[in-house]
Amino acid sequence: MLKRWYVYVTLLCFMLMVPHFTEGASKQYVNPESSILFADSAQTPAATWTLSALASGAGRISARYDRGTGAHSAFYKWRCWAALTGTNVVGATVEYYIATGDGTHVDGEIGTADASLATDKRRNLTLLGILSVDQTTTNVAMTTSGLVYIPDRYVSLGVWNATTLPFKTDTAISGCNLIPMPMEQQ
Repeated sequence: MLKRWYVYVTLLCFMLMVPHFTEGASKQYVNPESSILFADSAQTPAATWTLSALASGAGRISARYDRGTGAHSAFYKWRCWAALTGTNVVGATVEYYIATGDGTHVDGEIGTADASLATDKRRNLTLLGILSVDQTTTNVAMTTSGLVYIPDRYVSLGVWNATTLPFKTDTAISGCNLIPMPMEQQ
C-alpha cells in the first residue's frame, strides 16, 4: 500500500512539472521612447545646459529635469557629444555625470539650475561615462554612449572638461540625450 502511494505521489509530481500545452517563448523587448535633450538653449532642450565654450579644467551641471510622478522607465540609454576647439589630443577625456534627487536632496547638493560644477562636487555624482578624444581634427563632434539606471524623479547631467582645450563656441554642437528604454513583455 505504501509503495503504491509513493508511485501515485511521484506520478502526480511529474505531471505537475511537465507542461500540458506548448508554450511560446516569452521575450522582453525594449521599446525606446522620445529622447530628453540636455543642451544649450539654442537647441530647444528639455533641460538647459550651457556647454558652448566650456573651458579646459571646468565643469557644468544642467538644469534639473523633472520626470514627473507615476510610472516611468528606470533604464535610459544616454548619448553625449562634444567638439573641442584647437588641435585635439588623442586620449584626453571629457567626463559625464548624473545627479538624481527626490525633490529635497540631490546628489552633491548641486542645486536645480544650469550652473558651473565645482571640481569636488563630482565626488558625489554618478559617473555616466567618458568621452575619449579619438581624433586630432578640431571642431568635429565626438560621441559616446551607455546605459544608466535612474529610479529617482529628478535628474541633472554634469560634464567635466578634462582635456586641454575648450569646447567649441557653438550653441548647437554639444549636448546629451537620455532615451527612456522601458521593457515590454511579448
